[in-house]
Amino acid sequence: MRFALIIFLTLFVFSNSFSQVPGIKWQKTFGGTNYDDPSRYDSSVADHPKVFIPIKSGGYFIAGTTQSNNGDMIGNHGISDIWIARLDTARNIIWKNCYGGTSRETFGSIQQVGDDGFILIGSTYSNNGDVSGNHGQEDIWVVRLNMDGEILWQNCFGGTANDQGNYI
Repeated sequence: MRFALIIFLTLFVFSNSFSQVPGIKWQKTFGGTNYDDPSRYDSSVADHPKVFIPIKSGGYFIAGTTQSNNGDMIGNHGISDIWIARLDTARNIIWKNCYGGTSRETFGSIQQVGDDGFILIGSTYSNNGDVSGNHGQEDIWVVRLNMDGEILWQNCFGGTANDQGNYI
């Protein structure tokens, strides 16, 4: 019995030493020197996109909230902005934009609409820059983008208190 156990353990250790461990297929870092956040002001996580989605025509969109105005996050309008980048199939940046006003914007989610663009939802305290029509403090902000990241239309929804847009 002892001999069988030793043989079994030897074979087990030997076979596990040759088993394949999943490896990283690819990795890339995006961000600036300030706070770049995938979630709604969770300071324990920074410099990661909240969403990474494939585009039907090839490539990817990544998005999140940023307080940076350098590195990959050029063009911040104020305290924080929604940051979106389009990547090619090799994950190189095709374009990148910050969206918002001089106050605080936070990213919620993004959804591709057909083959010609995206709708994003988030929250805003601004009423200038890319944002118009804020009803009070924090409003839900819905933005329609074309595939080049240009704003086709935007709307603020909410009352005079805080309203948050999290998911489409």
